[in-house]
Amino acid sequence: MKIALSFRVRLFALAMAGVGWLVPAAYAQSPTAITSGGLDLQTTLQKGLKARRPVEFQFIAMVSQMVENGQLDQGTVIQALLYARQKRTPYPYVYFCQSLQYLAPQVGSGLF
Repeated sequence: MKIALSFRVRLFALAMAGVGWLVPAAYAQSPTAITSGGLDLQTTLQKGLKARRPVEFQFIAMVSQMVENGQLDQGTVIQALLYARQKRTPYPYVYFCQSLQYLAPQVGSGLF
């Protein structure tokens, strides 16, 4: 019993020490540092939100166009993306739309 308990304590201590490398790097970075890895914003949103339907691709294209035109802040879009990804749902697109509508209400009428 004593050996099993000390093994569990050591295993727990190792797990707590290693939590830092288990956390995705995207959560530790600033919103603007995420897209500097070579992918454009549209591709990042398509892959990060697991877009599948044509409507989702159209919405993502419209959001990325608004960022390029300066109507929408890129940091706000990335913040909404991180929030949606944090939900760990098979469909983060829904949470992205809701959080973007909350974060950018002045643009919400043009998006939805």
